[in-house]
Amino acid sequence: MVQISRKGRCAAKFFNYTKTVNLNNWIQDMRCKKMSFKKQKGKDLRVVAVLTTALSRAEDILRQKQRERAVKWAQLRRAINERNVHQDEQDRRKIDELWQSDLNGLANFMSDLKQVKTTVVR
Repeated sequence: MVQISRKGRCAAKFFNYTKTVNLNNWIQDMRCKKMSFKKQKGKDLRVVAVLTTALSRAEDILRQKQRERAVKWAQLRRAINERNVHQDEQDRRKIDELWQSDLNGLANFMSDLKQVKTTVVR
């Protein structure tokens, strides 16, 4: 078994992940037990009822954790995309300013050339 340090945020996130994995494994085990109890002839209905209740609660908790994780990922994606869009706009402005200064320099040079009129002798 892997030792899990509870110090720091990264370890806490890993610990939460392992809790989710353990919950998922537990749900799978309970489903198997429930099916095996249902197949028995002299089954105890109380055991089946307890397994069903525990299983449904665990599935609800797992779905809630999955929804929370999906919301967090969506927020993270949105934040990353906003940063990228903002950075892209700044990069475009810098490039446009650079091209604008180069084009203005060329336009000034061409206008200066038009003002100089010399006759070409061949």
